[in-house]
Amino acid sequence: MTGWFEFAMVALLPITALITVLQQRPYYALISRGIMGVVAVLIYASFGAADVALTEALVGTLLTVILFAIAVRTSLAIRVGVLADGRKPDANHPVRRFCSAQCLYERWVIFDSEGELVAELKAGRLDAACFKPADVPLLGRYLSEEQLGEHPVTLLAEHCRWHERKIRELLPDDKTIARMIYAGKEADH
Repeated sequence: MTGWFEFAMVALLPITALITVLQQRPYYALISRGIMGVVAVLIYASFGAADVALTEALVGTLLTVILFAIAVRTSLAIRVGVLADGRKPDANHPVRRFCSAQCLYERWVIFDSEGELVAELKAGRLDAACFKPADVPLLGRYLSEEQLGEHPVTLLAEHCRWHERKIRELLPDDKTIARMIYAGKEADH
């Protein structure tokens, strides 16, 4: 096989690389990275480098795609805690709008007691908690006076500085978002 096949495969390689780099959604980039690996395997095999083609297929394509899929799945999700008697917020909720704008996945975790919710949030195993301040008085000290009313609020965990900044950029006038800050770390919240 010589001629047009090699030319087509060699031309496809930078095209798939460019598509991979320009993708907005990580899973689409993952698919195009897999296609790029298959194209590279075909190029190596057509030139008689079976050992390099096998190495590219196993390490460059298969292993890379698997590890990237695991990394994407675990890092692009926000874990939000709610109490069992509470319900998930509607589509207009700040967390849902933020997740939609940043291409993140929501994982809503339901807790039976306020103590479990607070413990998971303080331990950093949750990224946020949505609740009415009257239902979770243990978290009231992290809220401002105007947030202590009857309206639901979202409290971000201490490690969610980036999330808070992006939510404030997206929704600058939203007063229902707060972030946990432990005494001695920062003065305001």
